[in-house]
Amino acid sequence: MLVRRTLSLVYGIARFVYQHGALNGLGFRGFAKAGGLCWLPPILTFPLLIGFGVDYEVFLLSRIVEFRTLRYTDRESVLLGLSKTGRIITYAGVIMAVAFVGLLPAYEHQLSQLRCVLLLDVCDFFRFAFPWRCDGWHGSSVLMVHRSTTK
Repeated sequence: MLVRRTLSLVYGIARFVYQHGALNGLGFRGFAKAGGLCWLPPILTFPLLIGFGVDYEVFLLSRIVEFRTLRYTDRESVLLGLSKTGRIITYAGVIMAVAFVGLLPAYEHQLSQLRCVLLLDVCDFFRFAFPWRCDGWHGSSVLMVHRSTTK
């Protein structure tokens, strides 16, 4: 469900940028109005976006299950899973974003649209999927989770 929301948002924003010229005011040719998305970027990026989303969700959920098997409550397991994987997953997203920024000078519409879709996905997925603020967790401070006495 999270991947579906991310895909809808990413392709919607890319369509808004390239079909309606939402970023024409920046004066950057890579975001110029092109009449719509070319056919190639959605075909190339769809498997990548699904792969990124599913891979990181599986990584996070495996840590949550690991804490559940240690008899933490659901809430504690989610908070601990986020605290243990959030930084690693966010750094992976930053590395991917840096790799895709290399396409910034490209003025070919297909490459600029490919770059835009991939950067939107990285920014959107990591912004909403792994929030830096949960109840009891602010920034890089350590979570204080106490084991509940109920079994």
